[in-house]
Amino acid sequence: MRSTTNLLSYTPCCHRKIRTCRRFTPPYFITPLLLSGGRNGKSYQEILKICGLTGRDPEGFVFRGCRAPLEGPELPQESEAVNDLIRKARQASPDDPLYVIGIGACTNIVSAILKCPEIIENLVVVWLGGNTRDWVYPSEFNLSQDLAAGQVLFDCGVPLVQIPAFGVTNFLITTVPELEACLAGKNKICDYLVDNVKAYSNDHFAWSKAIWDVGAVAYLVNSGWTPSSLIHAPVVVSDHSYAFDERRHFIRSVQRMDRDAIFRDLSLSWEAAMSVSPRPQKIKLPLKKASRALDGQTEWKGPRSDRVFPCAAFAGVRPESRRAPPKEGFDPMRLKINQKRVLGKRDPMIYGHFIEHFHRQIYGGLYDPKSPFSDEKGLRLDVLEAMRKIKVPVLRWPGGCFASSYHWKDAVGPERKPYFDKAWRVEESNAFGTDEYMDLCEKLGCSLISAPTREPAPQRK
Repeated sequence: MRSTTNLLSYTPCCHRKIRTCRRFTPPYFITPLLLSGGRNGKSYQEILKICGLTGRDPEGFVFRGCRAPLEGPELPQESEAVNDLIRKARQASPDDPLYVIGIGACTNIVSAILKCPEIIENLVVVWLGGNTRDWVYPSEFNLSQDLAAGQVLFDCGVPLVQIPAFGVTNFLITTVPELEACLAGKNKICDYLVDNVKAYSNDHFAWSKAIWDVGAVAYLVNSGWTPSSLIHAPVVVSDHSYAFDERRHFIRSVQRMDRDAIFRDLSLSWEAAMSVSPRPQKIKLPLKKASRALDGQTEWKGPRSDRVFPCAAFAGVRPESRRAPPKEGFDPMRLKINQKRVLGKRDPMIYGHFIEHFHRQIYGGLYDPKSPFSDEKGLRLDVLEAMRKIKVPVLRWPGGCFASSYHWKDAVGPERKPYFDKAWRVEESNAFGTDEYMDLCEKLGCSLISAPTREPAPQRK
């Protein structure tokens, strides 16, 4: 709750950089009391208090969120926040997306996506939730609150920036003496925030407090404070841990926080909270530019958008490749390919192939002079036809362990020198050698890559 206070005050206080257009009540689901709306109602009152301290009219600005987690990965919850998020997302576009900040369970955001899957194209979600991949304890509060929603969020392909809790934002710590020195007596919002942190504990000796949620806002204010990288979206499993599959789409994951830079900006923003400032100029970021920025090719200058949702629910960024769920029968594992979006020409050489003297790859495989299906050089015609169909661009040979003792001079011309291969512990006849390899590549129309060999060839008995 107190961390929520810090985030909800940070966004309006840094109005010179980010314009906030909505706030949604955070969903908390722990006890039957909370499931009945107890904490949800308390969060709502806290948001109203922050609005009063910052001079913001809550009418049409604050909406109640979901009061229970998803009953399943395809069953959205209903709430004022969900419906309002859908309305605002429909007003956005892929060229001017709506940025949603989530600092709790992702129920609100995921419910909106499940009800209206097409809004994925218009969203960028920045979510504080889950831990880093290598954190020893997998369970994390925001993710565990609604595991089904977390599964959908990582699966649906919405542009997502993950702000991990433990391993990243747990380093955003401060102390009562620091807050008193920087904020106490500045204005109402500063005093309220200092008192909030003070009330968290009765013993402040050698004590510090993590201000978790401001990390999500800090990413939007200045991504240089929050270095990140693209990772494959994790798979959330039943024990709240991750499973990994490198075939999945990308999300952006923050790796660390510049604590000093963030807290300096936070303190200055709070101190200037009561000052009157003009509304920031709307900055339009085309989708392609935003996508490149995710890969570090383009640096974002200024605010990402004039529309930001602090949503105690969830968050994300646009991955380079992403999947959008179908409008009916939501299936997070369904792949959608946009054939009209051409990023450039691929080099066919990256799809090279490799053959080696291992088991039946060569002898009895593509080379079998005694077979009725072979040509005059002993190459299997059916294998050649199959290889032509897959359009082999480059073929490497011999490679692997075989190359350690192979010498090309032993396998050219009419007289071949057999030897005992120590790697595979078999007698190598050298019947298939350099001549046959070059003939094979010529018939396939592919390039050659031959492994280097030592010179001169050793004398063999």
